[in-house]
Amino acid sequence: MSVLEPKQARLLEELQCDFSLVARPFEQIGLRCGLGEEETIALTRSFLAGGLIREIAALIDGRRLGYRSALVAVRAGARAEKLAERINLHPGVSHNYLREHDWNLWFTLAAPPQAGLSGEVQRLLDGAEAMILPAVRTFKLRMLVRLSDNQNWEQEPIAPEGGQEAGREAGLPSPPASLSHFEVRLMDRLQNPLPLVAGPWREIAEALQATEDEVLAAVGELKEKGVLRRISAVLHHRRAGYQANAMVCFRLPEERLAEAAGKAARLPQVSHCYQRETRPQWPYSLYAMVHARTREDCDALVRDLAAGVGGEDHQVLYSVRELKKQRIKYLGAHQ
Repeated sequence: MSVLEPKQARLLEELQCDFSLVARPFEQIGLRCGLGEEETIALTRSFLAGGLIREIAALIDGRRLGYRSALVAVRAGARAEKLAERINLHPGVSHNYLREHDWNLWFTLAAPPQAGLSGEVQRLLDGAEAMILPAVRTFKLRMLVRLSDNQNWEQEPIAPEGGQEAGREAGLPSPPASLSHFEVRLMDRLQNPLPLVAGPWREIAEALQATEDEVLAAVGELKEKGVLRRISAVLHHRRAGYQANAMVCFRLPEERLAEAAGKAARLPQVSHCYQRETRPQWPYSLYAMVHARTREDCDALVRDLAAGVGGEDHQVLYSVRELKKQRIKYLGAHQ
């Protein structure tokens, strides 16, 4: 990564936050970074072209559309790369990583209400040994990567996510949200890249033959219903300088888990924090994704995290290679 100027670093930070429901969001973002609107849009385009930003689009909560999802661990051995090619073709696979462990292939899979997760996994894995690990509770699901020395940059408050899903029995689909035909059309459009223009909501409205006010109101309603988590940029962490990441899995008694998860979720270097179902061969229930600039820094973070949550019995699974990472497109989910 080339060295970023202070205003560029601030802009990359701000683009990770939820886009405001105002007519000219890039103007507002630019004001916080000391940039004009045109310069803000031009820099954002350059970040996308250079790969610092993967995309700017909506993050949808598939549970509110009745989807079931889980983390799947595979003891793939030397077959990992070949299996990954097959797995990555599935439209419900959003993340797939090769990790340093005997269980070396880890991917997330979402399936629509009419499909069974177990059957989908069996079809993908061609007989390889696997564990399906649905989430029980979500404590944190995002990372705001700090790139500047601005201490006034506000981190979003950490709280259990998922609305009605928090604490729901693991693996069961959420009662689907009731969406109007216009909301379905809007949701489909929001999962495409946000227009990099002064008035992105107006451009979306014109494509849907609606008014800008109607679009802004409907986006707010989708957030209220829990279908739309946020609209924001997804950074390429490695290209932004964060070269090491590890999934840390803790074995904890149920009565200590929520307190430990709260401590983990408050750390800015932790992007994801979940409670997941356990298995006889995998008794670890609390998961935290830790990010750092170097392997040494990550090791230190893991040590501090383990000491803080009291997780002496834990596994550290470093990412060897990212095999797939993209947001799932829930297109036409209610049609």
